[in-house]
Amino acid sequence: MLKELFESEDWMFRCYLLIVLSVGLLAQDAAGNWKGAIAIPNGELEIFVTLKAGDSWSGTIDIPVQGLRDFNLTNVSVKGDQVTFDMPGVPGEPHFQGTQMEGKITGTFTQGPQSLNFHLNRSDERPPEPANAELPKSPIPGQGAIGNWLGVLQAGPVKLRLGLKIEKNESGLNGVMDSIDQNTKLVMDIVAFADGQFSFAINQVQGHYKGKMNADGSAIEGTWTQMGNSASLVFHRLAKTAK
Repeated sequence: MLKELFESEDWMFRCYLLIVLSVGLLAQDAAGNWKGAIAIPNGELEIFVTLKAGDSWSGTIDIPVQGLRDFNLTNVSVKGDQVTFDMPGVPGEPHFQGTQMEGKITGTFTQGPQSLNFHLNRSDERPPEPANAELPKSPIPGQGAIGNWLGVLQAGPVKLRLGLKIEKNESGLNGVMDSIDQNTKLVMDIVAFADGQFSFAINQVQGHYKGKMNADGSAIEGTWTQMGNSASLVFHRLAKTAK
């Protein structure tokens, strides 16, 4: 009797139908609002994600500290417990690959050669207002490169505040770049200033900067290059370290 039941096509169909329905319900459960973070060196980068079901999946992402609001995701896919989506037009082609389980989505965030963990939890909390990512309107005049500087790097739709602290010791100039919104400080490997030309390199992120100081020493206008991508970047002199 039991053998006949298991060999029955009707029993097989019912099991198949149960599996299909379970997968479908799990996929629909991904729709809604999520709050979490990308694990970055020295901390976490807070993110808010909204996923919408329909004829095809869609979604948006907010990264408040980087000034990103309601940014449209692409290639949004929910298949069973697998959730993936991309951020188009951002250098490094950011990609999220996660697994949904018990009200959470956990997985890997990749951007260029970098791979980091991320997590999301269900939440109806609205993202806070983005941080003010603007240069000071009145930079301070000065001489030489030594001192504190602030720049705002436009990386696709994302704005990143970059603080510089340039000092001098027996061997010459040295410095640190603080990626304020990413809570990451990077030591410069090379720093140079001569005849109004300022430059530095950070091997850890394969990046370098070259710029020219203006007449009163209040600003440096130049180009940041990283992993083959270049963007204009202006630094304004500050009275103290940017925060």
